[in-house]
Amino acid sequence: MAFPMRNRKRGKTRFLPDGQTIRREVKRLFTNEKGRRVALVAFVGKSADAYLPRPKGLELVCWPQAPGTNPDIIDVLINR
Repeated sequence: MAFPMRNRKRGKTRFLPDGQTIRREVKRLFTNEKGRRVALVAFVGKSADAYLPRPKGLELVCWPQAPGTNPDIIDVLINR
């Protein structure tokens, strides 16, 4: 799975070709706890905590029902 990422500074689209690249970019975007942080996703899988190392203060919008979203990982993120 890959998706384009817009580079705000240069106005260019960046292609993220694999899961490792996507993970690195998501972690980079959400590492800073300053300012509003919002993640809009279709669902939250069991390894979401690996992508969101600092969930405190994060607004996470997703499909709230199983089987798409894993309720156990939501609890992990809330309680971290």
